[in-house]
Amino acid sequence: MSGRRYHSPRRAEAAAATRQSILDAAKELFATHGYVATTVTRIAAAARVGTNTVYSSIGGKPQILIDLVTAGVEDPVADRTLARIAAADDARDIVVYAVEGVRRDSEKHADVIEILLDAASVDAHAAEVLRLAQERFRDALRATADRLAALGALREGLDAADATDVLWYYLGLSSWRVLVRENGWDWDTAERWLRNRTVAALLTG
Repeated sequence: MSGRRYHSPRRAEAAAATRQSILDAAKELFATHGYVATTVTRIAAAARVGTNTVYSSIGGKPQILIDLVTAGVEDPVADRTLARIAAADDARDIVVYAVEGVRRDSEKHADVIEILLDAASVDAHAAEVLRLAQERFRDALRATADRLAALGALREGLDAADATDVLWYYLGLSSWRVLVRENGWDWDTAERWLRNRTVAALLTG
């Protein structure tokens, strides 16, 4: 008798659907009631599954938050943006592509970013998830800064490390939150303003 495990496509699809329902329920509850106040039991009830199913499908709240954030970190928008930047020879185009890509990713995942920033201020697990997400984000911005430096396009006195800091200042998670959520700007206005300020801060001429 074969020792190989039987794989059922239907079972796999059902498991994936259950997992997504849990993530969707958790995201809505985190956004509405806060990460700390939301319990796994409440997530299970909203997803219409048992509490044990939440743990067996994903895990506890820290892992649920990680999975929600991972969807944003690994969004293909980031890879496509970096590919455009790597292929570009015009410095202003590179900044335009960077700002546009960060805007698209930030807007698409704005609810999860808000959850993460709020949770990180009160929960150690969430703070670590935020640190890792920011590290990945800064790596991507460093690739943009390196490309600008390689083209000799940076303002006098700036190197790639300085340019990375400037990009983080203008395009980091908090920048979009302040402009869109706190100031009430629309995303197009925020993108245009950040693009113009980033160009002015980084590029010669």
